[in-house]
Amino acid sequence: PQPPPQSTAMWAHTAVLAVVASVANAQGGSDDATELARAKEQIAELEAEVKQLRAALPEELRGTTSAVPTHLVASVKMQEIQYEELILAGVGTVMLVLWMLPVIRPFKYYCETRLHKVYPFLTVINFLALAFTLNQLYMISFNQVFFGLVAGFEKGLAIVQQILLGLSGLCVLLVVWKFKDRVFEFLGVENPSAVFGDFR
Repeated sequence: PQPPPQSTAMWAHTAVLAVVASVANAQGGSDDATELARAKEQIAELEAEVKQLRAALPEELRGTTSAVPTHLVASVKMQEIQYEELILAGVGTVMLVLWMLPVIRPFKYYCETRLHKVYPFLTVINFLALAFTLNQLYMISFNQVFFGLVAGFEKGLAIVQQILLGLSGLCVLLVVWKFKDRVFEFLGVENPSAVFGDFR
């Protein structure tokens, strides 16, 4: 199978640079006319191949610009990805507010006995709003949102694990300090207060 046009063009461009370097070395270090003529022929062949490959590329891939997509917000340009992230954050905030409404006054009085009906309805509304939002965004997909939530949940679990380990170590120290007299008595120390002293 033939390589894609972009990779072949890059290879041809690299080869051109290598041949040009060899030509420069040939001109500066030796007067071998045969080698110089052969190098020029190779350059011409590679340049023709590059032109053919560029002509084979689609129109949207022929540009050399690498500008980041931007969005105009109140006469201020900002990156498209940041604009879409702000939209997604706003939709997420609205979803959380909708989920909290049934347990907040004055809605709590009307929804307290109907939570089993209200929350499924709100969940469907929220997921429809999220699906519509993701359908309108160009640079953020559902997969990115899902794996982002998974990564955030994983980081949250790691932080909770560290906190629990620290609290467990603190509890162990408190238990040891509480029963230090019995521990030293078990170890054979007759006067533990002479080792640690007492609080005054």
